[in-house]
Amino acid sequence: WDNAGNVNPIEALVSIQRNARATDGTELRRCVMNSVTFAPLAKNAALIKFASNDLGIASDDMILNAIRSVYGLDIVLYDKTYRDEDKVVHKYVPDGYVAFLPEGILGSTWYGTTPEEADLMSSDKAEVVLYDGVVAVAREIQEHPVNVNIFASEIVLPSFEAMDSFYSIKVFEN
Repeated sequence: WDNAGNVNPIEALVSIQRNARATDGTELRRCVMNSVTFAPLAKNAALIKFASNDLGIASDDMILNAIRSVYGLDIVLYDKTYRDEDKVVHKYVPDGYVAFLPEGILGSTWYGTTPEEADLMSSDKAEVVLYDGVVAVAREIQEHPVNVNIFASEIVLPSFEAMDSFYSIKVFEN
């Protein structure tokens, strides 16, 4: 993929779509990659010619729109990062990887009962309020020394029902 002159990256993307459709009928209409992974795609001569109507110059938006209109594939460029516990920065979507997502909802969010709800709500030891039905805020007053402690908690678990329709490919080494 990173050898722009000799590789057809669009064929790689479309072949994943076709394979998913042939295997289990999944329609892959979205894919996610970061800008580093998209850069070789945007330099591909055949794709530039295609997206620019033979003008030879194509912006990233022209390429994204051409792929969307012809192949029905929405490419999302996602460059956000996070810091781990050691303060090292990591990309959510690593360089060289493309993730394909099916149409529709990927999963759900499930909420559980917090200890504050289960134990403190029915007691007189703390005042507990639920916000949006899921975030428990407990207010506890200590007499000596006078102190007011406030705790907020939420038990959340994401699910990923569409996991079997999710595809990921590595298109180049980083």
